[in-house]
Amino acid sequence: KRERSFYYSKKLLNYNLNLLCEKPAVLDHKNLKYLINLSNKKNKIFQVCYQKNYFNSVIFLKKNISKLIKQYGKINQINFELFNGDMRFGKKSFCRTNEKIKDKEIEENNLKNVSNKNLIKYKIFSNRYIHSINLFHNLFPFLSKPKKINFEIITKFNYYLSFLLSNINVSFFFGDYSYNLWHDRIIIIFQKAKVSLDMIAPLDFKNKSKITIYDGIKKKNIMIRLKKNNVFQDQFKSFIHNTKIKNKKT
Repeated sequence: KRERSFYYSKKLLNYNLNLLCEKPAVLDHKNLKYLINLSNKKNKIFQVCYQKNYFNSVIFLKKNISKLIKQYGKINQINFELFNGDMRFGKKSFCRTNEKIKDKEIEENNLKNVSNKNLIKYKIFSNRYIHSINLFHNLFPFLSKPKKINFEIITKFNYYLSFLLSNINVSFFFGDYSYNLWHDRIIIIFQKAKVSLDMIAPLDFKNKSKITIYDGIKKKNIMIRLKKNNVFQDQFKSFIHNTKIKNKKT
């Protein structure tokens, strides 16, 4: 259960183990700070699973965002759209074991700022949509702190988040609007171009994410074709690489 992630993460780090933790690693930001400080104290890797960062299309966009700004002008608008469909792409990926958990430490018991009425919504949002929040910070780490934050709970599955960041309008649209399909898109509107990045379902290993650029100068669409990749595999390789580097330094 995700409510126990903090408890077990703390235990594993105290055993001096490097840790790749499923998101959300915690439900409370103070516990995240605790785990980061603990991993630094133990000189161990503490990494959270955000596999979307490893899509070739995301890596390409991150490497070329400054070049796109120089070519097409400043960014005016950034939209993230995630309309959950079949994230497992028809595959059964659940693994269940039969051990009995004796501990009673569940992190949600310490969430003082979340009412019982909103607890299930908080857990759904943290588990389902936190990927897009992380992806935003990965792609745009150079932006300032947000202003004019607006957060709307439409239903327990549907949310809207917007804010102003470095004079850029940023919006997140989350929901179950297209349940049988997968829709995971980033739209970046420059002064003279529009970039759309479409990501595939996490367990869809046959297809590949794509980038489309509408060039407002040349008045035409440009397709960026990239190799497909297994983001879970690449994420794990990155974790192993980081642990090897950490071990060499110790």
